[in-house]
Amino acid sequence: MTGMPGAALLVVLGYLIGALPFGLLIGRLAGGVDLREHGSGRIGATNALRTVGLAGAVLTFLLDLAKGVAAVLLVGVRTAFAWNAAGDKNAMAAISRLLTTKPKDNFRMNELFKVFEKIITYAATR
Repeated sequence: MTGMPGAALLVVLGYLIGALPFGLLIGRLAGGVDLREHGSGRIGATNALRTVGLAGAVLTFLLDLAKGVAAVLLVGVRTAFAWNAAGDKNAMAAISRLLTTKPKDNFRMNELFKVFEKIITYAATR
């Protein structure tokens, strides 16, 4: 899906992903605690550490991190489809390399910055 419908779908999906209160859910599942009523009153990993312990804090941190990664990947995949539709094979190869790289691969930081530069340039010119 491209154009405004695709962008609107990304906005809705981004909102839904960001709206998942993993800290609150972990607190309730781990100790039946509402993190908003304990410690700092926030639902992040630090307050989860104070309230439900290390395991809850690590899980909250990882799930919150996964929300950010999921949102970025959604935009990256949509951008890759748009590049493919536009016939931009260099940009497609860059995003494909970014999405398929394993940590043990020798993927230099300058390659990563080039991929992000392509994404930003594409988004700014559309």
